[in-house]
Amino acid sequence: MAARCPSKSISEFLSNYFLITELANSQVELLEDMQNKKNEIQQSKEKLDKNKEDLAVIKANQTKTATVLANTKTVRENFISKLSDQEKDIQSKIDEYYAQFNAINSEILQLAQGGIATRRISKIRYRYNIHRGRIGMASSRIYSNKF
Repeated sequence: MAARCPSKSISEFLSNYFLITELANSQVELLEDMQNKKNEIQQSKEKLDKNKEDLAVIKANQTKTATVLANTKTVRENFISKLSDQEKDIQSKIDEYYAQFNAINSEILQLAQGGIATRRISKIRYRYNIHRGRIGMASSRIYSNKF
C-alpha cells in the first residue's frame, strides 16, 4: 500500500488530494479556454472566408462594369467616327445641348436647395433622343411664394 499511496498520514493524503484536484481543475479550465479560443478563431476564419468571397464577387462585378463601359465607349467612338461631317456637327451640338441642360438642372437644384421659398418644384424631365438629335423638356414649372 505504501507504493500506491506515498502519503504518511491522512492529512498529508488529503493535502495531496486537494492539490491534485486543484491542478486538474485548472487544467480543465485551460482546456476549455483553449477550446473557446479555437472556436473563436474558426468563426473568424469562416467570416474572413465569406468576406473574401464577397470581395471576389464585388471585384468581378466591378471588372464586368468597367469592361461594359469601355466597350460602350468604343462602340460610341466607332459610331461617331463613321458619321459624316454634318452628322458630326449635329452630334457635337447634341453633346453641347446636353451639357448645357445638365448645367441648368444643377443650377435649378442649387437654387432650390439654397433657400428659395418654394411650394413645389416640378421635376424637370427631359428626353434625350439621339436618333432624332434633340432634347425635349416637359413640365418644368417652378412655383414660389415670393410672387
